[in-house]
Order: sequence, then structure tokens, then C-alpha cells
Amino acid sequence: MKISISNIAWSPINRIKIYSFLKENNIRNIEIAPKLFLNGEKDYLKPNKKKLEQKLKELKSFNLKIISMQSLLYDSKNCELFTSPKTRKNFYNQLKKVIKLAAKLKIPNLVFGSPKNRIIPNNISKIDAEKIAIKVFRKLGDYAYKNKTKISIESNPKIYGTNFLNNIYETYDFVKIVNHKSIRIILDTGELLVHQNVKNIKKILELTKKFIHHVHISQPKLKPINNPKMVNCVLKELKKINYKKFVSIEIKNPGDNKLNLITKSIKTVIKAKKLI
Repeated sequence: MKISISNIAWSPINRIKIYSFLKENNIRNIEIAPKLFLNGEKDYLKPNKKKLEQKLKELKSFNLKIISMQSLLYDSKNCELFTSPKTRKNFYNQLKKVIKLAAKLKIPNLVFGSPKNRIIPNNISKIDAEKIAIKVFRKLGDYAYKNKTKISIESNPKIYGTNFLNNIYETYDFVKIVNHKSIRIILDTGELLVHQNVKNIKKILELTKKFIHHVHISQPKLKPINNPKMVNCVLKELKKINYKKFVSIEIKNPGDNKLNLITKSIKTVIKAKKLI
């Protein structure tokens, strides 16, 4: 398995400092929130060709490659899955644009979290909501497949403000029903910690291993990684199932004056990986 980190951890002005640290520690992969990566673009899903080339050239100079994209619906308006047929159409079309950008950048994984965009309103039953979501994600799966990428669905606990696919078991059941080769699962340790499920990681991986396409090493509320025991436990079990894809560190920006919390999080994961 290969270590990565999401760029939601730092402000664009600090990117060179972080890129340098990643290069020094032999980390060659990053996950991006496109709005942050393409900071300053009027439409970050249709970036200026020259500016995009400059961003990619900069990454290359630090031996970095984009392997995943998250925050897919950040700042989008009227793009909810369940609110109405109109917002659902917007949801679908916006994710199609994201998939097109992923194809352009040859990004193999898209993290679908977006908790506020998947709230089931009171006037829709859970069964009806699931039927709607299955239909939409099968269509998105077809489009992702044509564009050589995959959508990995992230379980978002209720503390993030959603009521759809709150835990790994619900997400597994949903992805299994969708039954599409381009709709997969992301294992998120923050969700496991919220539901006290790290102790069940072996059973969870046995159940879900065929569908796991990406992993987030995170803490609840995306706090800095300060739990080496948890990281080591999860990485050990991933190794046992021969997981060879990416393990991406996901923390929120701790502030421009606290870059040490980012580097400490990275070192925690590097150390845990060495011990497995």
C-alpha cells in the first residue's frame, strides 16, 4: 500500500513547504480537493489550460502525482441528491463534470463524501431514497467507467450532518446492491472511530475487501492524526488482505502557523507503516 495525503490539510500558500516535506519523506502521491488545488480559477472544474499545466508541472518537480480527488461538490448550489428532481439533475451533472476533470488528469479515484448533498428529507422514506440513489449511482458508474475512474463512497457519520450511509455496513450494503464495477467503497478510519469499530476492523475488511478502492486515515472531525496504535492496527489488517492501493491521510487545515501538526500526522502514518 502507498501513502498519500489530501491537500485539504494546508492553504495553497503553504503548498511548497508541504510538497518539500513530502519529497523529503519519499511520499509521491496526493489527493486533491479541486477547488483548493486550482485556487483562483473562476470555474475549477474547467480550469485554464496554461494554469493547469503550471500546477501539474509544479507537482512533477516534487515527484508528486494526483491519485484521488475529494470535496467533489464543495461550494456547489442546489445539487442535492434527494431534495427534488431538479436538484438531483444538478447533482448528477455536477458529478459528471468532476468525472470529466478526473479523466483529464488521469485520476483513478473519486471520493464521494459530500454529507450535506445527501440528506434524506422528511418527505422521502429511507427505502425510496435508496431507490433514487441506486439509479443515480448506476448512471454515474457508467460515466465513470467510460472515463476510466471510480467513485468510492465514503461513510459519513451523523456528526457530519447527513442521514444517508452513515457507517461502513450501510455503505457496503448499498454498493453491493448498486453492483457496478466503478462504484466502490472508501474505508474511513474516522468513521470507524466514531462508531467504535476499529476493534472490528478484521471482520469489516473480510466483509468489504472486494469493494474497497481507497482508504482514509483520519480522526473524527478531521483532527490531526495522533493515534499511532489505531493507524498501526488498520494498516496491519489491510496488509493481511493484500491491499495495495492508496492510504490517504485526511486532516483539516490546522492553521497556517501549525504546519507541524500536518508533518506530525504524516510521520505518525509513516512510522506505523514501517512497523507492520
